[in-house]
Amino acid sequence: MTVEATRHSRRDPHDILGVPRGAGRQQVIQAFRRKARQGRHPDTGGDAQTFEEIIRARDELLNPARPATKNVSSRRTAPVATPPKANPRPASSSRNTAPPAEISKLAIATGVVALLGPISWPVAIVIGHLALRHIGRTGKGGRTFVRVALFFLYLFTIYALALTLSLVTAASDRMPG
Repeated sequence: MTVEATRHSRRDPHDILGVPRGAGRQQVIQAFRRKARQGRHPDTGGDAQTFEEIIRARDELLNPARPATKNVSSRRTAPVATPPKANPRPASSSRNTAPPAEISKLAIATGVVALLGPISWPVAIVIGHLALRHIGRTGKGGRTFVRVALFFLYLFTIYALALTLSLVTAASDRMPG
C-alpha cells in the first residue's frame, strides 16, 4: 500500500469528501459524486485505492449505526485493498443503470384519490405533499409523478373553483332582489 493510501485511510471521512460535520445525506452523496467526477474514479483514469477510500468515507457517513464520536484517525489497522470490479456495461453506455427505486405508496395514493373526482382533489393535494416529504426522507421513487399530479390538481381545482364562483354569481344575479 502506498504512503498516500495509508495517509488517506487514517483521515476523517468528512475530510476525504470535503463535507462539514453533521452533513446531511444529500450533501454526502453530492460530495461523493463530485469526487468521482473529478477524475478519482478508476474508469476515468483515477487510482482504485483512492476511489475505494472515497467509497469507504461515503459508506461510513451514510451508515446510521455509525457512532457519532468515532475517531477515524485512531484506527490502527490498514484497510484491505480489493481488486477493482470489471465494468459490466459497454464503454459506449453513459446512462446510469441503477435499479429503479421502490415507488412510494403515498405517490400511488395521490393518483388514486385524484381520479375519484373534484370533491377529492383537495385531499389528493394534501396526500401529494405528504408523499413528496416521504419521498425526500426515504429516497423512494415517484417524485416526478407526484409533482405532475400536484400541478394538474392545483390547475383543475382553481379552474373548478373559478367556474363554481362564476355560476354562483350568475345565479345570484338572476334571482329577484
